Amino acid sequence: MPPQVHLQMADATQLPYGDRCFDVVITVHVLHLICEWQQAIAEIRRVLKPSGVYLYGYGERVTSARHSFELRWAQILAELGFEPQQVGANAEQVEAFLWAQGAHGQQVTAAEWQTTFTAQALFEQYAQRCYSSSWSVPEAIFQAAIARLQAWFQDTYPNPNAVLLGESRFQMLLARYPTDGYRP
Repeated sequence: MPPQVHLQMADATQLPYGDRCFDVVITVHVLHLICEWQQAIAEIRRVLKPSGVYLYGYGERVTSARHSFELRWAQILAELGFEPQQVGANAEQVEAFLWAQGAHGQQVTAAEWQTTFTAQALFEQYAQRCYSSSWSVPEAIFQAAIARLQAWFQDTYPNPNAVLLGESRFQMLLARYPTDGYRP
């Protein structure tokens, strides 16, 4: 790592930095995991210099076979009486919150790419709880749900090595707050 880069682990809702000390703050794939995401954004605003920019990065699937897995997973959990709760914010909520707080800016597609993976690899990601949507599922419900997902997967994809194609993109929302009447 370059010597000018300093890593520090901290609570995003209580950043251990002074007011107005950063030119840029970047978050990538994290606000959907923070219950108090509005407070995290308030902290970002507090530590940004008046002319600073906040870069909110997130991935977006344009097309994906994962969508059919997501729908089936949600259906199975509902059948088992479990309703997953959204923890943090999705991109639309973050953008709406930033604009409501007076920020202005633009959305930029930073990269676009084709995705390829096998049906088996996608199932294994669910089985290994790789997705945050499965983290809060109690173990007994998870085991029952993953067994049902596996049965559906085997019926839907008789060839587990079938290659599934998709398109993804990485989005950056560039936000600046007005400098007149600046308040941390």
